[in-house]
Amino acid sequence: IMAWLLQPEREKRPQSCAALLKHPLFDSSSDTNKHTETLHFAAATGDVRLLDRLLGNSGDDAAPSCTNPLLGETALHRAAKEVQVAAVRALLAAPGIEVDALDAFGNTALHAVLHLLAQEDSEEDDLMSTVELLFDAQANLELEDDESRSCFDLIRTSKVPAVESGLVDPVPVICAP
Repeated sequence: IMAWLLQPEREKRPQSCAALLKHPLFDSSSDTNKHTETLHFAAATGDVRLLDRLLGNSGDDAAPSCTNPLLGETALHRAAKEVQVAAVRALLAAPGIEVDALDAFGNTALHAVLHLLAQEDSEEDDLMSTVELLFDAQANLELEDDESRSCFDLIRTSKVPAVESGLVDPVPVICAP
């Protein structure tokens, strides 16, 4: 199922969490990873109603910072990478969220979005909304990825049009308490 979810071509990915959960490879009989997988699928597909239901559970199984064993991603990573703004907002509002959690490659959710923004064919409006949400959540701009690049470095040195034009100013975020 993760291979299906990680399809490089967005149109070949599942368009809803419900469609993904109906896939025969999803083993709904196993409670071990069921909540974590469902949380990640809901984040990836932007199913905010399901996210709210899962995040409303009091059990640790629904914690938004549970990681996917394959890539070490949290649901926030997945929502950010899929540019699911509403899901990012819902996850950031959840108690216990780790905005600076690192995936297996040393990337935070903000790193992931900044990498997407640097691509020429990016959908900039939703990506910028996601960046702003992560800034508001006080993501640490000094954390470095596996290539020793901090989010601040990515912002400063990238060709991100919104940064170059001054629409995003990372300096106030660094000075935030």
